[in-house]
Amino acid sequence: MKHRVDIFRLILLLLYACLTSVSHCAHASGVPEVREDTVFVHYQTTADSPRIHTYIIGGGVNSLTRNQTQPCDCENFINNLPTTAIYTNMLYDALLVPNIGIKFAIADRLTVGADWMYAWWNDSRHHYYRIYGGDLDVKWRIGALRPNDPFAGHHIGLYASLTYFDLQRGIDYKGVMSAKYNYAAGISYTYSLPIARHFNIDFSIGLGYMWGKIKRHTPIDDHDVWLSTERRSWLGPTRAGISLVWVFGKDIYNIKKGGSR
Repeated sequence: MKHRVDIFRLILLLLYACLTSVSHCAHASGVPEVREDTVFVHYQTTADSPRIHTYIIGGGVNSLTRNQTQPCDCENFINNLPTTAIYTNMLYDALLVPNIGIKFAIADRLTVGADWMYAWWNDSRHHYYRIYGGDLDVKWRIGALRPNDPFAGHHIGLYASLTYFDLQRGIDYKGVMSAKYNYAAGISYTYSLPIARHFNIDFSIGLGYMWGKIKRHTPIDDHDVWLSTERRSWLGPTRAGISLVWVFGKDIYNIKKGGSR
């Protein structure tokens, strides 16, 4: 029973430490001094063998003045995030293919990103507009660095993508669909234009090789009947984009509209 009481006291002490941490976040400004305590918890297993266990909550002394603030944990978490951007390709959006992407600046000039698109439109008269897939890319910044926005400016990169599609104009037309996925890989060029404090517009194009299989089908008696399977390949432009980009992270912003080139 005594052990349960001691455990209960330890839980109360930990709760007290949590509340103290929250209080630091809420009242850090204007507090002359806050001392984090060392808490001693005493218990004994028998009458002859007392034991002392020390639990240290926090550490040291923090002097907080009106000119110094202690950021709370949530702020530290946000500030420690890598420089990040979330974007959508407005060309795909205009074609009714919703999409979203994310990219990270992992070095002064190096960024990595991924995106995904998904559209699944159809009706009973065999109007099919089904597309989904995604890209992975790595980009290298060329030209002068912008420490406040590493995504802005000129970039060259490498990319790889996969896409599934099923397209048909109606019951009177033949349709075409990919046999599983079609693939593409190549090199890309992107120019990212700052337009507001945390927003850019990316203009990008990719040149590479695309390959895969397609199936042709036609509707007969409310069913799609397979006609043929063909291999396909293409060397040339395989991707394009005009993307709206939201940039965020610690000390990340555009100094002025348009920025420096």
